[in-house]
Amino acid sequence: MNPSPTKRRHEIEGLRTVAAVLVMVYHVWVGRVSGGVDVFFVVTGFFITLLMLRQIEAGRITPIQYFSRLLRRLMPGAAAVLVFVGFITLIFAPTALQRRSFEEIIASALSVENLYLAFNAVDYLNAEDPSTPAQHFWAMSIQSQFYVLWLLVGL
Repeated sequence: MNPSPTKRRHEIEGLRTVAAVLVMVYHVWVGRVSGGVDVFFVVTGFFITLLMLRQIEAGRITPIQYFSRLLRRLMPGAAAVLVFVGFITLIFAPTALQRRSFEEIIASALSVENLYLAFNAVDYLNAEDPSTPAQHFWAMSIQSQFYVLWLLVGL
């Protein structure tokens, strides 16, 4: 039995648009406006909680279904980006940066990029420390960890 289709939430789409604009403004004019990523985290929390509540009400929450749905939705795009980043890193990155880049690609694939950056005391905004192409996956790692945590809470 398939659940009824979910109606589009225009107010949430509007929040996502505002968040995207805030992220762009932040990166164009570093430090001028922030909060876009925070809004994305709140929207993610809203959607995952809504999904979990629906699955609990239907008595259909199983870890395998939960993770397979998550992986089918998020991993194809993430995997494509990480493979592309790895390829470009091999071709263009200085040798000194390649090892760290590949470590971050692996950490990103395992959804622990935020922990890798914290453990290695990498400052996202430090102009002296060259960023790697996978560094932006820190936010996706936090979202993935939230999905796992929320599954444990929902069980």
